[in-house]
Amino acid sequence: MRGAAVICLVVAVLFTGPIAQGLQCFICQSPTPSLQCTTARNCTTQETWCYTTVHGPAAYPFNKNRLVVRGCAEKCNASNPNILGVTKPTYCCQDDLCNVLSKEPRVLLVTWESLVIGLSAGIALQNWG
Repeated sequence: MRGAAVICLVVAVLFTGPIAQGLQCFICQSPTPSLQCTTARNCTTQETWCYTTVHGPAAYPFNKNRLVVRGCAEKCNASNPNILGVTKPTYCCQDDLCNVLSKEPRVLLVTWESLVIGLSAGIALQNWG
């Protein structure tokens, strides 16, 4: 039984290719409604930040679907939206697909590789237990 579990893990690693990837961020290069900016891309190894810059009025009542520009960056200078005069606040983060505003729904992205690894690990643990 342990032999089958080891074979499953080896097959999972062979089919998934390199596991280590760079940061993933949502990207839209021109001002886009935030709920429509859902294209994800892998950043380069030098780009270690995801950012969102909010365009348009920030007055109350807050519009959930404000225009945003999102992407990857080597450096990111966050701005404080509470300071008088900041008209296009920028938010920075360093986790995969983190550059969404907190009130927006996150898009769940499940890759083929993560599915194979998860299933293989589950089978292996079940056989060893």
